[in-house]
Amino acid sequence: MSGVAGILLRQEGKPAAAADIQRMLARMQHRAPDGSSWWTDASVVLGHAWLNTTDEAGPGPLTMAGGKLAITADCRLDNRDELLARLGIRDSSVADAVLLMRAYLRWGEACPEHLQGDFAFALWDGERRQLSCVRDHFGVKPFYYHSSDRRFVFASEIGPILGRSPNATKQLASRARRRVRGAVPVTGSAGVDSAGTDSVGTAPGRPQRVDHSRQRRVVDAFLAASRGGDFEALVALLDPEVTLRADPAAVRAGAASEVHGARDVAGTFSGRARSAQPALVGGAVGAVFAAGGRPRFAFSFEITGERIVGIEILADPARLRELGVTVLDD
Repeated sequence: MSGVAGILLRQEGKPAAAADIQRMLARMQHRAPDGSSWWTDASVVLGHAWLNTTDEAGPGPLTMAGGKLAITADCRLDNRDELLARLGIRDSSVADAVLLMRAYLRWGEACPEHLQGDFAFALWDGERRQLSCVRDHFGVKPFYYHSSDRRFVFASEIGPILGRSPNATKQLASRARRRVRGAVPVTGSAGVDSAGTDSVGTAPGRPQRVDHSRQRRVVDAFLAASRGGDFEALVALLDPEVTLRADPAAVRAGAASEVHGARDVAGTFSGRARSAQPALVGGAVGAVFAAGGRPRFAFSFEITGERIVGIEILADPARLRELGVTVLDD
């Protein structure tokens, strides 16, 4: 996959340094077999590490509207034909990044609601002096950032932000994971019979005896296998007759309305859910994808013993508020 990077300086009038973005791109050379480039305008600089998978003319960042819009993107749009028709574009060969800018010109900050696929991009609006950073609904494309009073920095990997090599970054991440692992900070009673065969779950509207520690163990294993793309580990966690359902809001965002069977459900999640976090959903352990401090998707699990027998993807804002979603320590 390609890579994105960028720096926004919060101090007006101070130019962004091209040397900084060059160093960030150098730490993502493995993402740029087809080249890398950058674009700068006053206090913002955008970089793009390019892997050509769609026969586009060259690496980004790309600009539009006389340089007033600029974008760096790692994306694959699944609804290109729909966007071309809705945006009135006859040239079917236009780059996905161009479609993203045209979508922004049409729908503004609401443009992600009209996108389907895997994407992470940053778009600079020179007239509004605003940087918009967007990630796909399921967090497939990576996007990391650091924000301070002085500047906002983002990249497809943590290493370029920290100024570390990929191997050094992995070592830091491993140490951090070991430090944060521990007991789940939740309250409430739990009931388990002596044989440990109780049914626990987060399925809304189904009151059950809940063992939070067991739920957390299963959900953590599911998220780890999903993020790592470990298909067989996912299958092992799923009941052979497991059912995945999505509410209408999640379907509109690109989720399948219903999927049956362990292998098909595992295929839906394998390599995904990278930004999903463990959370209490309706009082039991599930997962949530949040953006802008608000939950966008909640994943509700029905668990029997050590296996998941049902998953529901919830995206309806009213339903999410009704259930109550609380992010847990990862």
